[in-house]
Amino acid sequence: MASRPRWHLVSLAAVTVWGAWACEQGLTSLGRRGGWMMLMIAVWTIALRRMGGASSWAKSILIVLSITIVGWRSTTEWSEVRTVDFGEVATVATLASDPEPLGRGVKVLLSIDGRRFEAVVYGSNAAGVSGLERGESVRVVGRTRETREERRRRSQVRHIVGTIEVESFSDPEGGARRRSRALERSANDVRDVMARGASVMRGDDAALFAGLVYGDDSAQSEEMVERFRESGLAHLTAVSGQNVGYLLAIITPLLRRRGRWTRLSVTLGALVWFAVLTRVEPSVVRAAGMAAVSAVALSIGWRPRAIEVLSMCVIVFVIVDPFLAWSIGWWLSTAGTFGLVVWTPSIHRLLRGASERRRRLADWVAPTIAAQLGVLPVSVAVFGWPSALALPANLLAAPVAGVVMLVGIPMALVAGTVPAVADLAMIVPTVAVRWVDTVALVTARVEPPRVIDIVVTLSIPLSLVAAGRFSRHRCANLG
Repeated sequence: MASRPRWHLVSLAAVTVWGAWACEQGLTSLGRRGGWMMLMIAVWTIALRRMGGASSWAKSILIVLSITIVGWRSTTEWSEVRTVDFGEVATVATLASDPEPLGRGVKVLLSIDGRRFEAVVYGSNAAGVSGLERGESVRVVGRTRETREERRRRSQVRHIVGTIEVESFSDPEGGARRRSRALERSANDVRDVMARGASVMRGDDAALFAGLVYGDDSAQSEEMVERFRESGLAHLTAVSGQNVGYLLAIITPLLRRRGRWTRLSVTLGALVWFAVLTRVEPSVVRAAGMAAVSAVALSIGWRPRAIEVLSMCVIVFVIVDPFLAWSIGWWLSTAGTFGLVVWTPSIHRLLRGASERRRRLADWVAPTIAAQLGVLPVSVAVFGWPSALALPANLLAAPVAGVVMLVGIPMALVAGTVPAVADLAMIVPTVAVRWVDTVALVTARVEPPRVIDIVVTLSIPLSLVAAGRFSRHRCANLG
């Protein structure tokens, strides 16, 4: 039987993120930001002591220990991206990203001795690198420089330490592909096959298909990116827990008769491979991380609640990479998941009725409302108030996007492997992709006044609070 939710894990996750933020500038920033952090520690320590039991002291010590570790990690990571020797280079570099078109040139991240440099190349250099993929290698001659001041911090939180002016690219000894790791080669092979399968779709459809299925939005036009952002559907092109859930649904039946540790090893391996396939974006790190935590917990006989899994995922990955505390993609994914796991049951209880139709309506609406409420603070802070039509757009588009994710990978693999059946195999994904794009297009064209966006957005949580209080008051009167 599942235990009661351990909310101290939520507090520990919050304090861990706080510690990563507070130690951005080492002891200097700790002095400026540490007062609030220490106050937070004191409040939680008092709260835990009032809960009673010898374990309250252990929880307090765990909080302080977590802040110490993440503070050290944050200070170390910031030091790494700020202490770099720039100058002439002539070496073999590994592509840390897939090349992306940028105007008349191509933008690519190059990893040199474990440090990332951003390059924008043109002409023959662009042609030489545009056919490569992440994980492959190239011999580069050029000069590294510090990133311009106005873009420096934004680059640093993505682990980019500078830029590189490329003089020439050439194939390294053994070729670009042979130097890549087997894990990356296999992931690139699958992406190539799916891309061939999706090539029978028209350009915009193929670009959106790649975004929905494996999070590749590099081929999406600026107009498409803008309409998905304005309609509140941009999250659909980021790999999420739904994608990871489909992956686990595929491999789980194959492991039923295997031993516990074999199941765990294969599951973790599949999650790592899928993260590489989807280019280790923050949203897939969160989704795959939660699946990995759940798999490990179940293997040792612990059945944690979803909020506990999310909290442990945040703690582990923020310690591993403190820069996630500055990642908008990470915050949106984490906040949306928090809304799903915390508020979906309550919203479902408020919406469901005695009839089967009401229950089905609640099953459809409750998760979307919960996720939208979860991301609302982050969305408002970064992008401004969402469209008043964002909720209905998600209700119409998200289930169909799920169909694309479910059938997209097998159909694209079939189409890419057997070109003769490609048009037939991609019929369902094509129709589903066009539906999602049409919803985004129509929603983006209808631009309600900003005051309407604010009123409608705020009315949702206020209505739910009012409905909850009315429900409790009615039950109290019946009692």
